[in-house]
This record gives sequence, structure tokens and C-alpha cells, in this order.
Amino acid sequence: MNASAAKPADDKAGPKLVIDRVLVQDGQIRVGAAALGGRTLDAKLPTIEIKDIGKDKGGAGPGEVAQKLVAALETAVAKGTAG
Repeated sequence: MNASAAKPADDKAGPKLVIDRVLVQDGQIRVGAAALGGRTLDAKLPTIEIKDIGKDKGGAGPGEVAQKLVAALETAVAKGTAG
């Protein structure tokens, strides 16, 4: 899934959230793919830090928050599995 292509759910009527900081440290992932011939790849994730979600516009809906978190996670997974 490509988070940049995903559209957040309609958040206009729902709650608005302001998140100052999300920090994920020492994350680990396990990736399995046909290209790995049935094997799995374990990798350490780089530190993920996201600041000020929804701060500049008085809050973000849950769909927008989820979209930002998934996008950051996808980027970290790509970095963690590169090389």
C-alpha cells in the first residue's frame, strides 16, 4: 500500500486531534517475500519521529493522523530493508 496514494476517511464530522510528538525507537521488522525464496529478512527500523500533527490547522481527523503514521512507517521500513 502506498500511503501517499491513500485518501484519509472523511474526517470533517469526527474528532480533531493535535499530536505533539510520536516517537518509535528500537523497532524491528520481519519481511517475507517470494523474491526471498521463502526466507524472511529481519531488520532494525530507524528511529521514527513525527511532530505537530494537526497543530497548524486546529487538529487533524483520525484518518489523516493514520495516513501520516503509515507514511512514516513505510519510509522507515524502506530504509530499514535497503541494502
